[in-house]
Amino acid sequence: MTRMIVVGVDGSACGTDAALWAADDARRRGLGLQLVHAAVKPLRDAAGRGRPPDEEALRMLEETAALVGKEAPEVAVSSRLVFGDASAALGEAAAGAALLVIGKRGRGGFSELLLGSTAYQVAGDAPCPIAVVPEGQGNPREPGEVVVGVDASAHSARAAAFGYTEAAVRGGRLRLVHVLGDGDDTRSAGDSLPQMIGRTLADVLPSPRDARANVEIIEETRQGSPAAVLADSATGAALLVVGSRGHGGFRGLALGSVSHPLLHHAPCPLVAVR
Repeated sequence: MTRMIVVGVDGSACGTDAALWAADDARRRGLGLQLVHAAVKPLRDAAGRGRPPDEEALRMLEETAALVGKEAPEVAVSSRLVFGDASAALGEAAAGAALLVIGKRGRGGFSELLLGSTAYQVAGDAPCPIAVVPEGQGNPREPGEVVVGVDASAHSARAAAFGYTEAAVRGGRLRLVHVLGDGDDTRSAGDSLPQMIGRTLADVLPSPRDARANVEIIEETRQGSPAAVLADSATGAALLVVGSRGHGGFRGLALGSVSHPLLHHAPCPLVAVR
């Protein structure tokens, strides 16, 4: 499963965009893709008798798989119809996966996937990195820049490592952004940025002399609200990556006050790395 990307689909436009984005990412990274739809109808009725397959859901999966196959024919695509709560079903399906992808809006089994309790449960409980794809951004064509919010935490280092891989396969730049609070000294903190985050990044990013280091890495320190600064930094970017937990300006990044506006207003696909 580590060679697989899992995407939740529901027949909505945003769900289709999520599937196309996931297929493009799978193509770039040489991974397989599994389409998962969670249907509310149980496998058995109250008397314990088996129910017939959900024909509509199966048809939607087939149509989405055909569309994905047309856009990314080199990607091995499989489909899976599961039953029950959407967040639990997605979490179970994504166990051991390289990435779980969901759309910013959904319907049916994925209704209110971004804005309701399901989204926060998925973000908090997903067993792998999770990507949230806005509608209309399902099939990127340009290399683009990958922006990563960093601090001195291990979660931040893992986010940087994920961002580096994405920048490498996309042929773009990696921008590491550290956000200072309004009461912090930008000049002194900015001068100490390499020392503050260097130890957490040293083990996950190639050194400048490493033969693998084919990604331009830009480090910058900015001041203000972390969510607002990161959203602004990601304007025009291919991807915004954050750690699921941080400290300092990124405390509670996955489920707290920073992630809430990012999930709503990130201008590009957002990945939270556990």
